[in-house]
Amino acid sequence: MNPAVDSLRKLASEVSQNARVLWEAGGERRARWLANAFAHLSRTDTELARDARAALAQSSGLSEAMVEWALEKALAPLTFEALRELERRPTPPHPHAARVSPGQLCVVVLAGNVVTGAARAVGWPLLFGWPVLAKASSGDDTLARLLEAALAEGDPELAGAYRAVTYPAGAAGLNAALFEQADAVSVYGGDDTLNQIRAELGATITFMAHGSGLGAAFIGADALASREAAQLAARALAFDVAAYDQRGCLSPHVAWVQHGGWVSPAEFAALVHAELGLLRTTLPRGVLPRANAVAQLSWRGVGAMRGTLLEGDGFSVSYEDAGPLRVSPGYRNLQVIAVDSPRELGPKLATLGVHLKCLGYAGVPPDLLRALLPTRVAPRICPVGSMQRPPVDALHDGLPSWEGLLRWADVSTE
Repeated sequence: MNPAVDSLRKLASEVSQNARVLWEAGGERRARWLANAFAHLSRTDTELARDARAALAQSSGLSEAMVEWALEKALAPLTFEALRELERRPTPPHPHAARVSPGQLCVVVLAGNVVTGAARAVGWPLLFGWPVLAKASSGDDTLARLLEAALAEGDPELAGAYRAVTYPAGAAGLNAALFEQADAVSVYGGDDTLNQIRAELGATITFMAHGSGLGAAFIGADALASREAAQLAARALAFDVAAYDQRGCLSPHVAWVQHGGWVSPAEFAALVHAELGLLRTTLPRGVLPRANAVAQLSWRGVGAMRGTLLEGDGFSVSYEDAGPLRVSPGYRNLQVIAVDSPRELGPKLATLGVHLKCLGYAGVPPDLLRALLPTRVAPRICPVGSMQRPPVDALHDGLPSWEGLLRWADVSTE
């Protein structure tokens, strides 16, 4: 027998045994439990929170300033009031339906690209009454572990309903042991990871896929009607690029900028470049991995050949008057492409397909962008500057955040 497999099976069993107490605690208590844990980690006046900042900077490769921003912006909004409202939001599918205990165990497979990603990924199943066993990324399991400590401190009786494990990808037998007791599996990762795990699951297991993605932006001519307006739009877009070092599924990699404003698309690209230079001081970029450095060199080289490459210390903007989308390697590299009309956007978005998770905008009616979306493409559409700060009730891939997490009993008297 493999001791690691036996240990994982035992842990899954222990977590699942907390299903009844977690469900019977009720939504109000679960919301308070989670909110207190998130608040504990987002504060700066506790030992756990102070240790969290140093540990997260080291494990994620982000700068300490970026980690501080991420904890504040991602965790602080997860208040008791917001979580309680989210938990109460789902309405019965018909008058005879009643919510019931959803299941014994939800396994959550986490990605490691966004330092605060574990908060909602494990928080939502817990909020709706699922015990959670999280398989954290072997590259960065820090927040998943910190949540264990914060949740245990906040409500010891409920703490057993959440545990995190870490092991290398491809570890023999461990994935089978991880999933065999699950009623639901929620996976964050690339297409290959989703397909592999889906194939390993039984037919009765609820599978919730959260595939990899990216963001894009459209800057309309109305946002370029004056230098002041263009400056504001450039500042907002630069912030979205810099947040999380452009490593998240909401991070913009390209901005289509419309001709016809007082500020030209080329001039707008220069404004974004200048704003990224200012953020280098207030929100410095973290460590650039070697593989990304190689990809960055290639991406910038193509940009210099096709248009104008504006480089800085730890960032760049590639301006092309026309050309195909080239997804950047992240780490603060943005492509700006000029267009004549927002109606050109539909075919361009189609190349991204369902991987488009967020579409930022300025100077264009959001309803127009929504009308231009290709079939099945359902990103979050929001003003630039807020792309990396989704609200608590934000949709997941076009679906409610509770999709797959609820169970309803059909209670009829007839």
